[in-house]
Amino acid sequence: MKSGKPSDLNRDLRTLGIANVASALIGGLPMISEIVRSKANIDYGATSIKANFFHGLFMLIAIVVFPTLINFIPLAVLAALLIYVGVRLASPREFVHAYQVGKDQFSIFLVTFFLTLTVDLLVGALAGIALKLILHLARGNRLKTMLNPIITTHSLKDCIRVEIEGPLTFMGYLKLKYQVMKVVQNNMPIVISLYEVTYLDHTALKKLLKLKDEFPDVGISIEENQQLVPFYSHSLSVRRKI
Repeated sequence: MKSGKPSDLNRDLRTLGIANVASALIGGLPMISEIVRSKANIDYGATSIKANFFHGLFMLIAIVVFPTLINFIPLAVLAALLIYVGVRLASPREFVHAYQVGKDQFSIFLVTFFLTLTVDLLVGALAGIALKLILHLARGNRLKTMLNPIITTHSLKDCIRVEIEGPLTFMGYLKLKYQVMKVVQNNMPIVISLYEVTYLDHTALKKLLKLKDEFPDVGISIEENQQLVPFYSHSLSVRRKI
């Protein structure tokens, strides 16, 4: 389980950009937030961003102190480690879960999976995002409202109420999270209202449920919209207002 305060995504992105510029100036390779390494850290009990820091520190020490020994490591061994962790990320259980969530989520999963294997990681990720966006647009949502949902906050006597109007998808969820992060410092219970939400996708719903765990010191509750009907039987499937 994650501990400590949530990561500041803007700070992480700025840090990564500065590090890549510095690396390029000295002839180094670009660096990315690599999911396989993060998955390995989590599997071995990592609970905070400190795991990434010490992971990088130990790699730096190994490169500086033991460069000769590193060259003796067979590339096949390193490839086997990556394949092992990668297979765990795309295990049969993940395929079953994606299918249970809904046909649209399963289609996105398959497109991302196969294009990542056959072409490139970036191409696979972009294709998955594009397909999800096309599905949302085909169901009557507008790009502008998905990118910028209307979110208002009201300070009441006993809580802070966050109201969302329009579709809430993976494209607009970060705006909601930043709004929550602004008011969470008031140490008052937060109520997130979905009464005016017209469309709720799988990613946004899943993130909403996890939002409670990210701020354990502040009580976050969600007022559901009973008019949001799921497309499929799974509790995390995409929903649309009837």
